[in-house]
Amino acid sequence: MDKSPLKTAKTMAEQYLFHSKEHEQAFFESQDSEIVQTERAVLFIENTTPLRQVYYAYESPEDLRRALGGLAGVSVDLETFRLAASSTDFQVIESMKKSLKRAGAEYQETNLGMRDTVMHGKRGLDTSAVSSIHGMDDADTYELITKTIGKRQFAMGYDAFKPFMNEPATIALGVRDHDTVIAFALGIINKKKSQLFIRGLGVHEDHHKKGYGKMLLQSLLDKGREYELNHAMLWVEDTNKRAIKLYESFGFELNGEKEAIFTYRPRMHASY
Repeated sequence: MDKSPLKTAKTMAEQYLFHSKEHEQAFFESQDSEIVQTERAVLFIENTTPLRQVYYAYESPEDLRRALGGLAGVSVDLETFRLAASSTDFQVIESMKKSLKRAGAEYQETNLGMRDTVMHGKRGLDTSAVSSIHGMDDADTYELITKTIGKRQFAMGYDAFKPFMNEPATIALGVRDHDTVIAFALGIINKKKSQLFIRGLGVHEDHHKKGYGKMLLQSLLDKGREYELNHAMLWVEDTNKRAIKLYESFGFELNGEKEAIFTYRPRMHASY
């Protein structure tokens, strides 16, 4: 697939692009990937069942709104697309909300950015039950992750999950009951930013209140320090007070950044 649209996108005023070089490579190697490009906006559409994740760049919210009109014409006929808009500027988020709503996108939720610049967590916490699950790209592990986090929130289809679990930049940790993963934590190493991005953390409902979430979070932070990263970052739903409290107890603080999540159904706007 031609990468020239990506070069164009990286010159635009606003960008919400791939989370790693490996992710970018996987997108351009996939036969299911789609690109919608206008003069002032580019949409990179990733095959994600039941959603299609849209990464994008644009010059103004109005340009993005117009580009969304082209989603009805992409070759793979799926029901729903997922978009995110993030900023530390509340007015930017509100502007994006209005523009995306005008285009027919449906607002879902707001996530809050949290950052830990120390990455010590809770020293002395026993993490002996945690082990690596890197490379465990089986359907059962994927089902646990999507069931625990939610398919819409995880926003990664099984075809994308398999290479993700094998990427060198992925940290995948878990707690197992025999050979079955019952709890997990996923992180992404960004050496350029010296950042550990926490992609997701969850525990099977039958194993709650055993301290697995704390063990896994501590292990992720320990791994981040092993890679000499200087901070960790994550997104959490603004209504998930329990999770916010957990992260704060490990040293995370709200960094003022917000991420608004939208879904878009092109069939409803085919005549846009």
